[in-house]
Amino acid sequence: MTTASLTLLAPAKINLSLRIVGKREDGYHEIETLMAPLALADEIELCHAHGAAPGSVTLTCSDPTLPTDADNLCVKAAHLFQTKLGIQEAVLISLLKKIPHGAGLGGGSSDAAAVLRGMNTLFDEPFVFEELHQLATLLGSDVSFFLAQIFHASHSEAMEKANGTRKEMDSDRGCMSTYCSDQNSSLTQYPSALAKPQTEGHEISGLNSKPAWCRGRGELLSEASPLPAWKLLLIKPPFGVASEEAYGRLKRMEDQKGVSTSQFIDEVMNCRTDPFLLDGISIFNDLEAPVFEKYLQLPILKSWLQARPEVAAAWMTGSGSTMVAALKKKISTEETALLKKEIATEFGATFWIKETNFA
Repeated sequence: MTTASLTLLAPAKINLSLRIVGKREDGYHEIETLMAPLALADEIELCHAHGAAPGSVTLTCSDPTLPTDADNLCVKAAHLFQTKLGIQEAVLISLLKKIPHGAGLGGGSSDAAAVLRGMNTLFDEPFVFEELHQLATLLGSDVSFFLAQIFHASHSEAMEKANGTRKEMDSDRGCMSTYCSDQNSSLTQYPSALAKPQTEGHEISGLNSKPAWCRGRGELLSEASPLPAWKLLLIKPPFGVASEEAYGRLKRMEDQKGVSTSQFIDEVMNCRTDPFLLDGISIFNDLEAPVFEKYLQLPILKSWLQARPEVAAAWMTGSGSTMVAALKKKISTEETALLKKEIATEFGATFWIKETNFA
């Protein structure tokens, strides 16, 4: 029995540490990064598109600024799955965006991973995790991390996330062009990644979220130790920074100086200092150097946050442009609200500010 439709949560992430190790022969940079999923998540719904053109993938999105054509990673993921499996069945994807794009939070990669996982469920689990992981590496460096988060969702976590998230999303669904779910169907999620769904209808998958060390281009994963229960504040200016731009700037600066990546960061930018330690966790980001050189508002924001008594640590996540503020443990709800208000006053109402925590 196949699943008629399903909903998956696609979590955001932050990089607690991001070390640029060097250049690779394939043109990418070798990295070592500690990534952690967040409670903040997009919601993706997939269903069979009966009557649509064979092989078609139709994407609707609550954010009108995002392209929904073949350049979108969700569409690419669905087409890649179809090609790998050798099928022509059309699918419909509805994307409810909560994660801003160009933010260094991995929203696009997470959405693509959710589509891979969802397609595997829609078509009766033809691939095991290792095979989906191979597809994920073709889509982007971060997609493998998110696939691991979404693929291994347990039954209890799925139901807990589903019950809470669906209530939160009810008021938002009116903005979506198409809603896949069958309102009268079951919300059960099978506990095993390799088990077959036992009922037709609507399935929903939550998260089995764990931090991970990511190496290589980001596709080589190893489990990391559990993280403390930090309160986090995400602050994104009204501009984004594409990862291609951040790494491209790093490469151009290296070429201009004629030095290696490590020498460039150590000597030229003079920014590879001892990491900031918070609860025994090293916090640093080697991409801050090339990104801060162009986007001067970011180092100003970081310094402003570091000077605040409510903030334990502040850093840029991924390639930016989001700054992360880890709040001090005893900060009250009123103090957090006041800090958010002061950020908006100091830097402008166009800044996106979101309070969250690790998933």
